[in-house]
Amino acid sequence: MGNPSESRHKKQKHGGSRLREKLKGGRKQRKGIIKMDTSRHIFLTHLAEKIEACKQRGAKLRAEGREDEGVFENIRMNIYEIFQTLFLVAERNSGGNKLILRQDFRQKLDRVPENWRISYEKAKEHGDARKIHIEGIKLETAQEIREIFEEVLL
Repeated sequence: MGNPSESRHKKQKHGGSRLREKLKGGRKQRKGIIKMDTSRHIFLTHLAEKIEACKQRGAKLRAEGREDEGVFENIRMNIYEIFQTLFLVAERNSGGNKLILRQDFRQKLDRVPENWRISYEKAKEHGDARKIHIEGIKLETAQEIREIFEEVLL
């Protein structure tokens, strides 16, 4: 099946060009660095938009009788919500130190998907197509969040 973070990501970009537009228009620069308040807002807004889009797609799919696809959208939404919460916790725990916030959240971006990777590999070994798809959604969404984070908060 290949790398799950590549397949769907190629089909459905994270809105990079739109995100770059927001950055260009909303940057408050000081010596070439985006101020954390602006980048934080852009990152959290982007996640909130993704969560809302998943909710709407999931509801539409369920209304059309496509229950499984609706469930997959809910899974995707849950991953966005998990990382949104983890970011806010990392922010609170950073004590206002931007470097600590970035390091802490990057660690979470690395650590959280590990069990999903393991589950994905086990599902591949057992030929469990549904589980492969679910774990793939989780991994793809986590990778997308990482890319958004790196683009906005580097």
